[in-house]
Amino acid sequence: AIANIHRHGMSVNGTFLLGLDSDTEQDLVLLPQRIRALGVDIAIYFILTPTPGTDLHKRMKEQGRILTEDWGRYTQAEVVFRPQNVSPERLLELYHEAWRETYRIKSIFARVMRAPGKSFLSKLAVIVMNLGFKFMGRDKYAEEEA
Repeated sequence: AIANIHRHGMSVNGTFLLGLDSDTEQDLVLLPQRIRALGVDIAIYFILTPTPGTDLHKRMKEQGRILTEDWGRYTQAEVVFRPQNVSPERLLELYHEAWRETYRIKSIFARVMRAPGKSFLSKLAVIVMNLGFKFMGRDKYAEEEA
């Protein structure tokens, strides 16, 4: 599907949710590599957040997996529940590592070079979006790395 989208001159923005019950540590460690192999042009990561009032929150609360009721921490960049296959601390580390690995200058350059479109403007758009996530990332960690 990504190759077909690229053939039509469009870039692919992939959004990835970390912390699903099916996620293993190995899956999360390999995520940036898999995204690179797929040819995703821009990747955005979020941590699963069981929002109050949802069935997911209710189920996790019943299972004793909710770690905090401080709604200010329900940002999709903090771990507010106990994941099934990794510790909360390890999930946060893997989330930060995914951002760091994906937005290394070398990784950005590789995505820009393979991005669809040959024009300067199409390449510039991919560069700007990638640099935006590198330097103005949505989580506190991205700000610290810049």
